[in-house]
Amino acid sequence: MQVLLYGLQPIVCLGVKAALESAEGGFDTVVPVASEDFHLVQESVDRRTVRLVIIDPTKPDPDAGLTCCRELKSAAHPPYVLAYCGGVSERDFLLYQLSGVDSFVAVQEPPDRLVAAAKETLRGQRVWLLGQYAPAPVRGSARPDLLTPGSRKCCGCCPSGARTARSPAAWASARTP
Repeated sequence: MQVLLYGLQPIVCLGVKAALESAEGGFDTVVPVASEDFHLVQESVDRRTVRLVIIDPTKPDPDAGLTCCRELKSAAHPPYVLAYCGGVSERDFLLYQLSGVDSFVAVQEPPDRLVAAAKETLRGQRVWLLGQYAPAPVRGSARPDLLTPGSRKCCGCCPSGARTARSPAAWASARTP
């Protein structure tokens, strides 16, 4: 099975490639693809030669990374997508999920946990290994206007920064017994 490493730093690619290729019962072909060559990833997906894409959704920038995730998942035969990065906020996790990311592994996790997460993802499981996660301040770089209107309403990420019009008290009073 082919695994593509997209948008990872070259030194990170070497480590991930070595970990995946040395894994027992592992991965036959691990191919690094530079951030500027997303068309190569799309061609592999269209040819159905890739089952898993390990991506840094913050590269080349968060908006472009999330767009890549959505494009991969909107293919006729989408691959599994595993995000591998660090320094993310709770909002980023939500945006990754809404953009179709199947699993997430923080770069602080040891290689064996990345390999295990990749295998579980290929079995259809969702794995979210957050590492030593500490909530970070929300960055304004990932644009919620790229989400569908329903997703924006669902997560309260309106472009103006406003929340949904109903207050928690209004939602509570609207519940039916």
